[in-house]
Amino acid sequence: MKKIKFILLLFFSIQINNLCYSDESVLPKQLDVGEIYQKKCDSGDAQACNNLAYLFDYGKGNSKDKFKAIELYKKACHGGIAISCSNLGLIYENGEGVPKDNSKSFHFFSIACDLKDELGCVNSAKAKWRLRR
Repeated sequence: MKKIKFILLLFFSIQINNLCYSDESVLPKQLDVGEIYQKKCDSGDAQACNNLAYLFDYGKGNSKDKFKAIELYKKACHGGIAISCSNLGLIYENGEGVPKDNSKSFHFFSIACDLKDELGCVNSAKAKWRLRR
């Protein structure tokens, strides 16, 4: 019985070793998260648009592209994703890739607040105060 266990253990060890060091062409292609998010975003998944926007905004897995991030955040914001609206508010507040625009900043923070994002409400109040100065 011990010999059979030893032979099976040896056999599986060899198989695992072959998998670990086999030709890469035999292994399945590694999934690209950006591609998955892009397909889901294209089909109307607002959360996927937000996630893809984040990847472009911070250059995670993709090259950093603020304009593409803004486009995707807008799509996600209009799809009801509050954090995307808040991110747009911050982008316009700080002038990241776009001219500073307190009116647009207030607009997007207000949408985030309407979507029950507490930080969006705080930032909306601050943006409204900046508009009044």
